Order: sequence, then C-alpha cells, then structure tokens
Amino acid sequence: MDILLHLMRLTLRNFVKNKFYSITIIAGFSIAIAICYLIVGLLVHENSIDGFHTRKDTIYRVLMKDPITYGTSYTTYHELYEKLQTDYPEVKLVSHVTYQGWHTIKAGKNKFQEKRLLYADTNFFKLFDYEVLLGNRASALSDPHAVVLTQATAGKYFGTQDAVGQTIQVDDQPYTVTAIAADVAGTSHLQFDMLLPAAVLPEAVNPLQGAGFTYIVLTSPGDANALTDKLNANVESVLSWKFATPQTSVFQLQSLKDCYFSDVQYGESSVLLSQDRTFLSRSGLAILIIVFITTFNFVNFSQARALFRSKEIVVLSIFGTGRGIVMLQFVIEAALLCAIAFVISLILILSTLSFFNDITGIALDLQFLFSPALLGMIGGMVLLMSVVLGFITYFLFAQVHDDKLLKSTVTLKPAYLKVLNGLIMIQICTSITLMLLNTAIWKQMNFISKQTVGSVTESILEINLLDLPPGVNPTVIKTDLQKNPEVIGASVCMGIPLEGRATHGMEADGKKMDLNLIIGDLDYVKTMGYEIAKGRDFMTLADTSYMLLNETAMKIYGMNDNFESEDQYAPKNVIGVVKDFHFESLREQIEPVNITLVNPREVSAWGASKLLVRTYGDSDDILRKLRTQWAALFPDVAFDYSILKEKYHAIYAKDQGHATLLMVGSIASTIITLVGLIGVSLYTTHRRSKEIAIRKVYGASSNTILLSFIRQITTWTLISAVAAVPVAMYFIEEWMSGFVYRTTVAWQDYLKVIAGAVLLITLAILYQVTLSSYKNPAKVLRND
Repeated sequence: MDILLHLMRLTLRNFVKNKFYSITIIAGFSIAIAICYLIVGLLVHENSIDGFHTRKDTIYRVLMKDPITYGTSYTTYHELYEKLQTDYPEVKLVSHVTYQGWHTIKAGKNKFQEKRLLYADTNFFKLFDYEVLLGNRASALSDPHAVVLTQATAGKYFGTQDAVGQTIQVDDQPYTVTAIAADVAGTSHLQFDMLLPAAVLPEAVNPLQGAGFTYIVLTSPGDANALTDKLNANVESVLSWKFATPQTSVFQLQSLKDCYFSDVQYGESSVLLSQDRTFLSRSGLAILIIVFITTFNFVNFSQARALFRSKEIVVLSIFGTGRGIVMLQFVIEAALLCAIAFVISLILILSTLSFFNDITGIALDLQFLFSPALLGMIGGMVLLMSVVLGFITYFLFAQVHDDKLLKSTVTLKPAYLKVLNGLIMIQICTSITLMLLNTAIWKQMNFISKQTVGSVTESILEINLLDLPPGVNPTVIKTDLQKNPEVIGASVCMGIPLEGRATHGMEADGKKMDLNLIIGDLDYVKTMGYEIAKGRDFMTLADTSYMLLNETAMKIYGMNDNFESEDQYAPKNVIGVVKDFHFESLREQIEPVNITLVNPREVSAWGASKLLVRTYGDSDDILRKLRTQWAALFPDVAFDYSILKEKYHAIYAKDQGHATLLMVGSIASTIITLVGLIGVSLYTTHRRSKEIAIRKVYGASSNTILLSFIRQITTWTLISAVAAVPVAMYFIEEWMSGFVYRTTVAWQDYLKVIAGAVLLITLAILYQVTLSSYKNPAKVLRND
C-alpha cells in the first residue's frame, strides 16, 4: 500500500511539473471518451429496442404487397388477420393494430388533439409485454368502451397517473380508463399514447377494409420461412381479391428485432419508428477510428516523455527499483490520466447531450447513459485502455538505447522510430479522409437544400380530410377557406408529393405500363405550381376525359395521344405535359406520373384525402386564421395539417443529422490528431536539439531551421493526403450512390481540404518548433 501511495504522489508531482503535457493529453482523452461514450450509448440503446418482450424471438410482423402501389407495405387487411387465427396452426397468437391519424380528445374541460392513438385487439397485451402499471392487463381492452393511457398521457389529462376509472371522450364517444401503461418512448418500434379496443371500429364489409399492422407469435422461429412459403402459395385463399397485375412473394415475415431496422416506408413515423443499420455500423467505425487516433496520440506523447524522463528512470534503476515497480508507475500514471479524462468526459456529456440528441434524432436520457450497466461498461473499457497504455509507455522506455540513457541525445531504436512515424502518417491520412468525406456530404446536403423540386412547397399546407363526417363534400371546405385573403389557391386531391399516390395500369399501342396516379380538381396544377411544358392544363370539367403526364412518362414510354386504359374510370387522351417534379426524395429517380381531373360532385367517390392550401406564407397568424375557419365548420374534427416544405425537409432530417454527427466526429478526430502531433513535435525537437544547436553555430538562421521542420511535416502531410484521396473517393462514392440526383466533388475541393490540413498541422507544431529553433545553442551544447 505504501508503495502505491508513493507512486501516486510521484505521478501527481509529474503531472504538475509537466503541465503542458498533462493538460494536452487529458484534453484529447476527454473528447475521445465523451464521443465514444455517447456513440456506445447510442448503439446499446438502438440495439435494445423491443428487447423487453419475452417472446421477442418468435414475434413477427406480417408484410404484404400494397394492392395499389405493389410495393412492400406494413399494412395488412382483416382477411389475413382472420385467416391466420384459424387456418395456420403454427401461429400461436395474432394481434392486429390499427392507426387512423388524428383524434379529438376531451378530458374534463380540456380538449386535446392526439396523433399516437392505436386500436388494438384483446391479444395485444398477451402478445406484447408492455408494462401495465395500473389496472388488469388481461381485461384492459375487453370492454368496447375501455381506453388504456400511458402514464405521461394520464398525467397530461388528469394531473396524476392514477387515472383508472376516469372518463374521456374520443371523437365525442365516451371511454373509461381501464389501465395505465408505462411510457413506451425510446423502448419500442411501435409507439402509442393511448389504446382503444379494436371492437369499436366499424365491421369490415370489403376485403380492403380493416387496414392495420398484423403481428404473430410462432411456435418456433424456424417456422417463419415455412409459413411465408405457405402464405405465398395460398394467396388466393388468403385474399378474396386479386392484384391487377400478378405478383410474386406477396407476403413476408419480419422478425421483431428487424422491425426497428426496417427499410420499408410508412407515411406516419409517429407510431412506427425505424433506424438505419448503416448509420449504426458507421457509428461503430467512428469509435474504432477515434480509439485508434487517441491511442497513438498517447504513444506520440510517450515518445517525448521517454526522452525527458530517461534520466529519472535510470536513476531509479541505479537505486534498485525493479522493472515491475517502474511498469506499475506507468500503469498508475496512465490510469490516473484516463480517470481524470473520464470525469471531464462526463461533464462534456452533460453539456452536449441535448445537441447529440438533436442531430441523431434519438432521445438518450441521463438515466440510461449513467445506468450502472453502461457506466460500468465504459468505465471498464477506460480502465483496460489505461492498463494497455501504461504497458505501451513502459515498452517505449524499454526501447531507449542503454548506452545513451544519461545523455540528452537519447533516442528510440531506429526500427521503432519508423513504425511510430508510419502510425503518425496513418493518423494524418485518417483525419484527411474524414475531412474529405465530410466536405462531400455537406456539399451534397447543401445541393439538396437548394435543389428545386418542380413545385411550390414553401407556402403549401396539406390538410387531412379523412376524419371528416360522412357525406361532407370537401369542395365546400375549399370554397370557404378560399375566402381568406391570405389564400392564393386550394385544391382537393388524392395524391401529393411524398405520399398518397396510386399505381395505375395503362396500355398504349399494345404496350402495358404502370404510372403513378394523382387525382385532383381543376386547381391542382396551379396550386402545386407545376409548369406546363407542352399542351395545356385542365380548364373545364369537360376535361375529365383527358389526362396530364409528366416529361418522364412521355420519354420512357414514347407516349402519344392514343391510350387504352385498364381502368374503367381513367381518361384516355393526353391534353398536356407538365415539367418533371420530384415527388420523392432526391435519392429516387423521377417516375412517370399521370394527373387525372376529378369532378367535384364525384370527389367523395374518388376518395379525396387531402386539401392543399397555398398561402402567401406559413406564418403563425395565417395558420391561426385557417384553424379558426376550420373550427367554425367542424368544431369536433382536428385541424390535422402539415407544411409541405417541412415534409420535404423531414425526408433528409436523418441525413442532415448523420452529416452533422460526422462533422463533429471529423472535428474531434482532427483535434485529437493535432494534439498527437504536438507530442510528435515535442519528441522531434528534443531528439534533434543538438543538431539544431550545431547548425546554428555554423550560421543557420532560426527561420531556416523553422522552415526545414515545416517542410518535413508538410511532406508527411502530402504523402498522407495522396494515400487519403483514393480512400476518401471510395467512401464518398459509396455514400453518394444513395442519391440519384447528386452534386460532384471537384478537384478544387480536394486541394482546399489538403491545404487546410497542411495549415492546421503546421500551426499545431509551430509553437514547439519555434521555441526549439530560437534556443541559445550554447546552453543546449553545454547541457549535452
């Protein structure tokens, strides 16, 4: 114990004596540990989603091809739900969950608009293990007038979580709270604030009613493939309707652990969360890079320390201090450095957590980050790292030439110098690669933000019409809202950019084709701001026998005015061509589109789902006026709207967040690399101090010596840059390949990054090199 206390005092004395070294290395370690801690926390959190369900290995979600778009969809219908319960013995349990958008909730005198409301059957709490805090989970959804609230929702409505027995109204229908469930935010891919019994939904009378998400429990995970094959072999017996175009692999089973990492698109992200596996794998790679750079930064500083403390170590040896004690001293020094850095990193995490959550879109909280399990994991990794670094330091001391231990010209063995110099260049290469990749990503995101989408998005509101009372003609609402002087135009439609399009089969000159179908009224094209490239827009209701196509449709199919449609309601002749517009992200190729005119009297039959309102802006004042007009017409129907501009931005929200995270990682790795280069400059200038002094004695100026050092580090940087460019080009191409429409990274961009790297690295070593260059050569030679 005495020897440990002595070594700790000696370590603290060395820290105080070498303040520059201590502060610099601790700063680098603190940044590295903080970033790694946050990313490890993110990886652990994301991979634990849905992990609390006891049947997680045998729960699957059923996917099927959409009957309109033919794309794989989460949405299934009541026929499948019923068949799975009766005709497939390998299915132990089935639960069907339905989502229907916004609802108006009344609790006492308070009124709320809620979006995360699900309808669930009585098997819901049998299949899933969502925690029920109050009430009976077995019977919570048995009563048609029951409602289950989460604890946060109960607190919002009643000021207390103990709300069992209280009454609320959902869309003017009374429901009694039968149970309180734990909040599910951040723990499940399936999100909800309240659950209503599926029994209150209207009985499905046609095959495409009862749309929702179907989950099953299998007897064994090995039954999944067999059940998938069986369902696809019996599509006609499972579904009473047929696809307009024959489809293969109609059904798929998705394991619960894959639900959160699914790449299947769904229009409403508030109830179904998802994550990109690629983002997580890149985050894991970032940890390895940062650990690599940080470790070799410590090695760089250890080189310098091996020179400055060589006499101390040889004196200890003379007085009989064993190698084990010396090794223990280095381990204690490294452990204490890491411990101080670890504490500082926790402070950094506290101050940056909100920013980290914003850029990743993931709500990590302090309770999770500082949980004993995660804290112990990171603490153990830091402790292991400190032991390894202590051994590395001792190893470097052991490589010092024994015959020069008491001289100031002590150096490491040439072989190890070459290895360490190579590692320095790898560090520089890694940092330049990240800087180049970061430049390309931000250039692409800037390109996206400035890209015109072919329509007006800045001032268009999209109002949901699905919750209107039966029999209401949406054109009445349109006419009323157009009385507002702030409104430029409005259109009732089914089909808008980003969502709501159907796939429409057509035939021209004997050639079959599929087009995206958008149905709108006379004002649709003008409201969206589409440009007519050829022909004309719809002018009167007599034009319902015509259609508009986009340029891509004309180009791909070589269309003319002679059409035979497979749909009895579809028009047959082209009246005009609109310029191409993006109705999906820039990751996707523009597809052929058919815009069809609908008669206002038939708008309900067409299933109009949206009212687009174009205004002179989207200020709070305009929204307030529109909301007031809506409330006067439908006081009990939620004013469910979104701004089209924000929906476009939301497409790239994750990309923007990932780009920001990469930028932060690049900056951090660059700072850590620069810190390491300071250690290199310490070692290099000390190793070459006698050479510098002799050169000055023979007439070399301080500036000449300074330039020689700058030349050397510039050469290292340029060699590293040559190696970094092809690596960066590979990763840039891999990332850019996800975008059909993308910018280019010019050679000037590469030169700017490399020039910036040279400047930063030069500045990092300038202080120490300048200090050494201007030393009095007489003092240096006298001390040798």
